[in-house]
Amino acid sequence: MENSDSDEPEKKRPHLNSLSPTMARSSSTSPPNNHSVDASVLQIQNQQLNQLVDKQKLDLQDLEAKIQELKDKQGSYDDFLMTVNKLWNQLVDDLILLGLCAGGAQNALEVLDGADYSRGSIPSCSAEEMFLFRLLQQDSLEANGNDEIVKYVEETLALRHTSTMDLLELLEQAIYAHREKTKNISHTLDGKISSEEAIIQFSKIDDMMEREVKNLREAIDILHLKHKEYAGIIRTYLSSHSRDQSEIRRITGELDDKMADLELKRRKLVNLKMQKDVASAVQNHTSSALNGTLSPEKSTERTISLRELRNAIEETKILEADRLSEYQEAHEENVVLSKQLQEFQDEVEDDKYVHSSRLYTMLNDQLQHWNAELDRYKAMTDSSQADRALVVRREKELNFKLESVDAVRNAIDNSDSRIEELELQLQKCVIEKNDFEINMEEAVQDSGRKDIIAEFRVMASSLSKEMGMVETQLKRWKETAHETLSLRDKAQSLKASLSTKTNEQKSLVDKCGEQVIEIKSLKALIEKLQKEKLELQIFLDMYAQESYENRDLMEVKESERRAYSQAEMFKNALDEHSLELRVKAANEAEAACQQRLSATEAEITEFSAKLDASERDVMELTAAIGIKDKEAEAYISEIETIGQAYEDMQTQNQHLLQQVTERDDYNIKLVSESVKIKQAQSYVLSDKQALAKQLQQVNTSLESLNMRVSYGEEQMKALLTDAIKTTEEDRHLAVDVETAKWELADSEKELQWLKSAFASSEKEHTHIQKDIDDVQLELDNERSSRKNLEEELGELNSVVAEMSSETGEAAIQKLQTEIKFCKNILQCSVCTDRPKEVVIVKCYHLFCNYCVQKNLEIRHPLPSINPGLQQHKAAERLREWILQRAGSGSLSFSNPSIRRVQIFCTNLVDDIVLFASTKKNMKALLTDAIKTTEEDRHLAVDVETAKWELADSEKELQWLKSAFASSEKEHTHIQKDIDDVQLELDNERSSRKNLEEELGELNSVVAEMSSETGEAAIQKLQTEIKFCKNILQCSVCTDRPKEVVIVKCYHLFCNYCVQKNLEIRHRKCPACGTPFGQNDIRFVKI
Repeated sequence: MENSDSDEPEKKRPHLNSLSPTMARSSSTSPPNNHSVDASVLQIQNQQLNQLVDKQKLDLQDLEAKIQELKDKQGSYDDFLMTVNKLWNQLVDDLILLGLCAGGAQNALEVLDGADYSRGSIPSCSAEEMFLFRLLQQDSLEANGNDEIVKYVEETLALRHTSTMDLLELLEQAIYAHREKTKNISHTLDGKISSEEAIIQFSKIDDMMEREVKNLREAIDILHLKHKEYAGIIRTYLSSHSRDQSEIRRITGELDDKMADLELKRRKLVNLKMQKDVASAVQNHTSSALNGTLSPEKSTERTISLRELRNAIEETKILEADRLSEYQEAHEENVVLSKQLQEFQDEVEDDKYVHSSRLYTMLNDQLQHWNAELDRYKAMTDSSQADRALVVRREKELNFKLESVDAVRNAIDNSDSRIEELELQLQKCVIEKNDFEINMEEAVQDSGRKDIIAEFRVMASSLSKEMGMVETQLKRWKETAHETLSLRDKAQSLKASLSTKTNEQKSLVDKCGEQVIEIKSLKALIEKLQKEKLELQIFLDMYAQESYENRDLMEVKESERRAYSQAEMFKNALDEHSLELRVKAANEAEAACQQRLSATEAEITEFSAKLDASERDVMELTAAIGIKDKEAEAYISEIETIGQAYEDMQTQNQHLLQQVTERDDYNIKLVSESVKIKQAQSYVLSDKQALAKQLQQVNTSLESLNMRVSYGEEQMKALLTDAIKTTEEDRHLAVDVETAKWELADSEKELQWLKSAFASSEKEHTHIQKDIDDVQLELDNERSSRKNLEEELGELNSVVAEMSSETGEAAIQKLQTEIKFCKNILQCSVCTDRPKEVVIVKCYHLFCNYCVQKNLEIRHPLPSINPGLQQHKAAERLREWILQRAGSGSLSFSNPSIRRVQIFCTNLVDDIVLFASTKKNMKALLTDAIKTTEEDRHLAVDVETAKWELADSEKELQWLKSAFASSEKEHTHIQKDIDDVQLELDNERSSRKNLEEELGELNSVVAEMSSETGEAAIQKLQTEIKFCKNILQCSVCTDRPKEVVIVKCYHLFCNYCVQKNLEIRHRKCPACGTPFGQNDIRFVKI
C-alpha cells in the first residue's frame, strides 16, 4: 500500500520526475523514448481503471436501491401482517366477551384461556417471520419447500378461520338460548295463570337469574385475574424497558467514544500521508539534482518551473488549511446539533418523561378509576340479585369493563410499537456503525483528494440521516395529534352516552309520575269500597233485627232481591281485594323505580365529572399540540438551515472537483511538454554526435591528455560519491542527535512532573494521616461515651427488672425485647430511623433509600491529572515536531565542483588549463572528506552518549512511574481506611442514638409500669410483635423468615418456598407472577 501511495503522486506530478542519467552524458548514443511511452500507457490505464470504478459504483448504487426497495416491501408486508393480526385478535376478543355477555360463560372462558396461551408463546424464528407466525399462532413450520410452506400457511389460516367461525356459532347459540328464555318468561308473564303456577314460574325465573348471576360472577372473577396478569406483564415490561434504555445509553456512549477515536486516527493518517508525499517529492527532486540529470542549458527554466510549482504547492496548502478549518467548523456544528438531537431523544424516551407525561397519567387514572368501579360493581351485584334491572346493569358494567380492557390492550399495543421502534433504532445504529467502518477503510485506502471527497460524502450521509431522524420526530408528533383527535372523539361519545342517560332518566321520571297517579286513583277506589262495605254491614244488621217481625210476600221477595244484590256486592269486594294486592305490587315497583332513579342520578353525576375531566384533558392536549406545532416549526426551520448548509457544502465540493480536474489537465499538459523537450534533446544529441566525430579527427594529438583527464575524472567521481555519502550520513546523524535531544528534554520534563506529583502525593499522604488520627480520636471518644451509655442502660435494665419482679410484669419486658429485636432487623443499620427499603445488588444488603443516596452523592472525586494521558500527549507533540522538521527541510542543493566537472566535459578545448584546478579541487575534497570522517566519529560518539542518557532517563521514568503507581495505590488504600473509619464513626453515632432512644423508652416503660396495671401495655406489645413478625416472615408459608430475594421483581420469601416452586416447575413469583430462574435468586443480608 505504501508503494502504491508513493507512486500515485509521481504519476500526478510528472514535472517533478528527474530525467534519465543517459540524457546528460555526451557518450550516450540512443535517446530514451521508453519513459514517454510508459507515462502515456499508464495514463490511459489509469483512465480505464477510473471508468471501471465508476461503473462498479453505479452498479453498487443500483443494487443498494433494489435492496432498499425490497426492505420497504418487507416492511409494508410486516405492517400489513401486524394490522391483520391485531384486527383478528380484536375480533376474537370481542366474540368471547359477547359470548360472556350472552350467557355462554364457561365455553367463552375456555376459549379466552386458549387464546391467551397461543398469544403468549413467542416463536423461535427470525424477526422477518415473527409476524407471520403470530398471525398463524404457530411456533414453527413443518415444511421444507416453498409449495409445502404455502400449503401449510393456507391450512393454518383455514384452521384459525374455522375457530373464529366456531366462536360465531357459539355466540349465535348463546343468543338464541337467551332469546328462548326471554320468550318463555314473557309468555308466562303475559298468559293468564293461577297463583300457584305463577309462584312456580317465578321460582324458576329466580333460579335462572341466580345461575346467570353466578356465571357472571365467575366471569368477572376470571376477568379480574386476567387484569392482574396484564398488570404484572406491564410492570415487567416497564422494568425491562428501563433496563434496555440504560443499555442503549451505555452502547451509544461507547459508540461516540469509538467514533471520536476513529476520527482522531483518521486525521492523523491524513496528515502523515500528506507529509509523506511532500517528503517523497522533495527526496526525488534532490536525488535528481545530485545525480546530475539536469542539463546546464535548461537549468534556469527548471528553477523557474520549480519555483512556480512551489508557489502552487504553497497555495494549495493554504487552500487545504482553509478547507480543513471550514470542515472542522461544520463538523463542530454538526456535533452540536447531533448532541441536541440526542438530548431531545433521551428526554422523549426517558422513563421519567414517559411516567410524567399527560397521556400516561391519564391512562393510569383511568385504570385506577376502572378498578374502583370494578369493586363498586361487585358490591352492587352482591347486594341485589333478584331483579332483571340489576342484570341489565350488570351488562352495562361488563361493557365498561370491556372498555377498560380495550384501554389496557391499546396501552400494550403502544408498548409493542415502542419496542419495535427501539429495535429499528438499534438496527439503524448497527447499520451506521457498519457504514462508518466501511468509510474508514475506504479513507485509509484512498489518497488525499479521495479522503476529502469521502469526508464530504460522509457529511452528506450524516445530514441525510439527521433529516431522517427529524422526520421520524415529526411523525411522532403527528401520532400524538392523532391521539388527541381520538381523545376528542371519545369525549364526544361520552357526551352522547350522557345525553342518552339523561333521556332515559326523564322517561323513567315520567313513568314514575304515571305510576304515582295510578296509585292515587287506586287508593281512592279502595276508600270508596271500604265505605260501601261499611254501609252493607249496617244494612245486614238492620235486616237481622227485622227478621223476627211478620212480613208479607212482597217484603220477602224484596229481601231476596237485596240478598242477591249483597252477594254481588261481596263479589265486587273480593275483586277489590285483588286490586289491593295489585296496589302492593305497584308500590314495590315504585320502590324499585326510585332505586333505579337514584342509581341513574349517581351515574349521571359520574358521567358529568368524566365529561369535565375529558374537557380539561382536551384543553390541555390542545395547548400541548400548539406547543408541539411551534416546536415542529422551529425544527422545520432548523432542517431548512441544515439543507442550505448541505447545498453550500455540495457547491464547495463541486468547486474542489473542478480544481482537481484543472490540476489533472495541467499535469497532462506538463507530460506533453516533457515529451516534446525529450524529442528536442534527442535531436540536439544527434547533432552533438556529428560534431564529436569531426572533433575526433581534429583532436588525435590530444589523446594522451584525454587519458589523464579521464583518470582524473574517475578519481573525482569516486571522491564526489564519497562526499555525497558522508554529507547524507552527517544529515542523518544530525537528525538523530536532535531527536535524541528532544527526547531527553521531554523525558526531563516528565521527570520533573513526576517528582512534583510524587511530592504532592507525599504531602497528601501526610494530610490524610493527620485526618485519620483526628477521626481515630473521635472514634475513641464515641466509644467511651457509648460505654457510659451502656452502663447507664444496664443500671436502668436492672431497675426495670426489679420493678417488674415487684409488680409481676416480666412478660412486658420480654415482649419489649422482642419488639426491639424486630425493629432492629426492620430499621436501617446506618441511620436507625427509617425502614429498610433498598437492596444493593452487588452484595444484597438492605438499607434505607436516604442513606444510599447520601453515599452516592458523597462519592470520592477522580484525580484531575492522568499521567498516562500526558505521556500520550507528549509523544504526539514529539511526532508532530519531527514531521514538521522533516517537511520544512531545504529543497535546493548545489555543489561547485560538480558544475566545474560538467563545464570541463562540455568544453574539451580548455582541458589543459582546467587540469591544475581539478588537482586543487581534488586536494580540497580530500581534506573535506577527512574532516567529515572526523565529524562523523564525533557525531557517532555524541549519538551513543545520547542513547545512554536516554536509556538512563527511561529507567528513571519507569522507576518514578512505579513509585507513583504505588503511591496512588497507597492513597486508595488510605482513602478506603478513612471511609471504613468514617463508617465506624457513623455506626457508633447511630448506636449512641439507639442507646439514648432505648434509655428514653426504658424511662417511659418504668413510668408506665409504675402507673398502669400492665394488661393494656401487654396487648399493645403483642400486636406490635405480630405486625413485625408478619413483615419479617415469609408471605407464603408464614412460618419461616424472609431470606431470599428474587432479582427480577425484588420480592422477599423464605428459601424453602422458593426452592419448592423451582422443584414443581412453577417458576413464577407468588406475589406478582413474574417468571424467574435459579440464577435470579440471591440471599439477603438483613
